[in-house]
Amino acid sequence: MLYLWMLLLLLPALLFLLFAVRLRKQLISAQDSTIRAIDIHREQLAQLEQQYQQGQLNEADYHALKQEQQRALLADSALSVAPQNNKAVQQSRRLGYGWWLGLSLLVCSAAFVAYQQLGSASAVKVQQQFAELANADEFDAEAVYRAISDYQALLQTQPENLEGWFQLANLQKDLQLYQPALASFQHLLNQIRRVEHNVLDEASLLSSIGEMHFFLAQRPEALAAFEQSLQLAQTNTALGLAGRVSYELGQYEQSIDYWLQLKNANPEADMSLIDGFIETSIAALAAQGIDYQLSEQTRLQLKLLLPEAWQGLTPQAALFVYARVPGERQPIAVKRLAVTAQQMSILLSDNDSMTGAQMGDFSELEVLARISLSGSASPSAGDWQAEPVLVAPQNQPAVLQLTIRQP
Repeated sequence: MLYLWMLLLLLPALLFLLFAVRLRKQLISAQDSTIRAIDIHREQLAQLEQQYQQGQLNEADYHALKQEQQRALLADSALSVAPQNNKAVQQSRRLGYGWWLGLSLLVCSAAFVAYQQLGSASAVKVQQQFAELANADEFDAEAVYRAISDYQALLQTQPENLEGWFQLANLQKDLQLYQPALASFQHLLNQIRRVEHNVLDEASLLSSIGEMHFFLAQRPEALAAFEQSLQLAQTNTALGLAGRVSYELGQYEQSIDYWLQLKNANPEADMSLIDGFIETSIAALAAQGIDYQLSEQTRLQLKLLLPEAWQGLTPQAALFVYARVPGERQPIAVKRLAVTAQQMSILLSDNDSMTGAQMGDFSELEVLARISLSGSASPSAGDWQAEPVLVAPQNQPAVLQLTIRQP
């Protein structure tokens, strides 16, 4: 579009220059012709004078021819002086050029304003389509799908229009066009990963991608997307559907863990439905000969308090929560999360084990929380940390509170 406007702005100037050059050539040519004619007349007068002096012309012929040449000389001399003295003519010419140039600039300006107000022809068409749909008395499915198709074609020429792609993806999702919606959400994810972005936006897009895979009955792909989303931030949608997909894939213990995290993240909500899901998973394990008891897994419910400056953290910052044996560096269980609020509730369980060891196998553990400004798992200067808290896994409090402080 930039090149088009450059061309539109340069074209009037170029045409004006060509017109001026051509006009100048014409004026110079006319002036040269007049000057040559004057010179000829003067030469002929000089020849008449010479012929008269030599006696080749009598006095009557000499005066008659001399007067004729003088009249012609005066006429051509007047032509040579007229362009300089006729100010009215010059002014009218300058006014004509000014009007021509002004009109060209006016047309370009009007075109620019029109584009700013209405957009390109395809954009105007899409706007009109959605306006007509909004004012329609009845739902026209064919018109809706046609408008969305045209909108998608328009956005293909605007890959960096994130707001437009987000609107399109949600329209496709609401109309149950899951495959196109999946492609639109994936496009958004690819675009935001190319620039600095909020990690919550990435988590939300990954969760939406997981939903589209879920509705398309693509269970492994759905679970992979939900797991990526939960690594960045815990949301109810991702936790709930990750639990359901895990159940459908036969990963019953994993489904229980996701649903327990969902319960712990919403302590005041009615979770009777989730309790039913957990019981269903326990029954499925029993059918496999596994006597699963909720009390068998060690789960540490943590409440983290962050300083008010948390809102100034960059998207690269990451929260690490881990439990380790006192005096050792290697964690038994660890979880990496995005910083999403000043107060965060986190469930650290045996499913977060790095080595396969169970936290309940140890009589005492040290629980730590750290915010890495760079997102690195290795501690570094400038990290925000909480004082380590010792806990007995078999006799831990209902909620373990840690306060993270800036250095």
